Amino acid sequence: MMSDYRGDDFTNKDERFIGGEIGFLQKSLQLFGGCPFLIDDKHTYSFLETDRISTQLSRGLSRLGIRQGNRIILYLEGGAEFVFSRLALRKLGAVIIPLNTDFSAPKIEKIIGDIKADWMIVSKRLLCVLQKTTLPGLSGRVIVVGEIPWDFKGFKVKSFKQLLEERESDIHFITTDLNSDATICYTSGTTGPPKGIVYTHRNTLAAGRWMAKATGMQPGDVLLTAIPMYVSSNFNGHFLASLMQGVSIVLLKRFDPEDVLAKIEAHKVTIFHATGNMYVNILNNKNFSNYNLSSLKMVTWSNILPKALQLQLRRAFPSAEIMQFYGFAEGGPVGTYIKLQDLFQKPGSCGKIDPGFACFRVVDEKGSDVSPGEIGEIIYQSPGLMRAYYQNPQATEKAIRNGWYYTGDLGRLDQDGFLYIVGRNKDIINCGGERVYPVEVEEVLFKHPAILDVAVLGVTHPTLGQEIKAFVVLKEGFQVTVEELIVHCQKMNLSPYKIPGKIEFRKALPKNSMGKTLKGELI
Repeated sequence: MMSDYRGDDFTNKDERFIGGEIGFLQKSLQLFGGCPFLIDDKHTYSFLETDRISTQLSRGLSRLGIRQGNRIILYLEGGAEFVFSRLALRKLGAVIIPLNTDFSAPKIEKIIGDIKADWMIVSKRLLCVLQKTTLPGLSGRVIVVGEIPWDFKGFKVKSFKQLLEERESDIHFITTDLNSDATICYTSGTTGPPKGIVYTHRNTLAAGRWMAKATGMQPGDVLLTAIPMYVSSNFNGHFLASLMQGVSIVLLKRFDPEDVLAKIEAHKVTIFHATGNMYVNILNNKNFSNYNLSSLKMVTWSNILPKALQLQLRRAFPSAEIMQFYGFAEGGPVGTYIKLQDLFQKPGSCGKIDPGFACFRVVDEKGSDVSPGEIGEIIYQSPGLMRAYYQNPQATEKAIRNGWYYTGDLGRLDQDGFLYIVGRNKDIINCGGERVYPVEVEEVLFKHPAILDVAVLGVTHPTLGQEIKAFVVLKEGFQVTVEELIVHCQKMNLSPYKIPGKIEFRKALPKNSMGKTLKGELI
């Protein structure tokens, strides 16, 4: 079952647009100029102020020699300086590389060397990480947000603040081919070394338009996303959707449940987005009930949540529309979405495919479509789909075949066209010849009232090949034994071969910045 997407306004390959997103900024200036755009801890910036400051910064960056096509790393937390830097670089036509602030020094050093960056903008707090790297090719080309040190690795750094004080004549915005490279976002590296995902301007704009439609953003809405700004779902999706729709953004430098709750109440947030693990921490915060969250009209999350957690969200936000997204970094992210009331009717679904933005198919090992209800690999097309993995043609050719991105996700389509995810191809557990999808075991364990978090994976077994092992985190104040959890699985009618042979209790599970469990670090 399939249907080709119809595409959006950016499918004309000959079309050019002044600065891509800068064109949207200029339209927003006309419509929402004095309205609040960025809500930082200490100041609220209107669309006009944001434009003025970013233009001042672009003058300073231009004076340093930054030009169209230069590659600039943003190694910043998610404050206003991130947005000013982003827009200033867009006005100059530079390619932006937003770096994961959780990356280790060796990962950062390798990325800097591979990308051959021309400049880096970094917050003072993160200089301690850079101190452990050799900064290949970047000597003297580091801009620091915050108080600058007298000496850093033997050279002077540039001051972000001083660049904002440039008063030279106006610069001319660059006319950007929408098919040229705009951004390189690096994957979190949960299953191997981080890969650079190359997006064109066309890809990023498509992601913004999709997010605007999915959330129904309107002028006057106030958005808070707990996802870091360097992540594509925020960088391409939520940020650009807000820019297009005249929506205020409450900025978050680091995820802290108490801080998130306080910001929702203080700024009357209407749209909130987070990952499942973040919601677990928010809903289990001891002060949750003390906050007034009635302003929320939409609550969203990324990818699949256990039904028990979905029900918790319904109870916690009774007046908000609750929605699930499915997507992946390679898609920009342009994916699917489903409202909670539909999810209860179609348990486990990711929603219906929107042919105006994307096309999903479910195929067998030969790339042929399987029948409705049959499990196969999910493949994907959309205008948000990445151009390539940076300097990795082998990975690109393996992932994108004949214009289709092979996601590695296993799923099915039902008769009504709803998409379902059953697991990752590489995560399937082969237990004595029986194929077990970890997510179905995790779903059952999550229903136990004592469990806060769980991860299931296959471990080597001398006769079965693999056996199922569950790593479990208990809620504070709860106790449960391995035997009780096995009885729970039996009562939930989990097939005997799917019941974990081993259960290990942990205080916490290793997570990446998106809240995804790093299963490779568990064994």
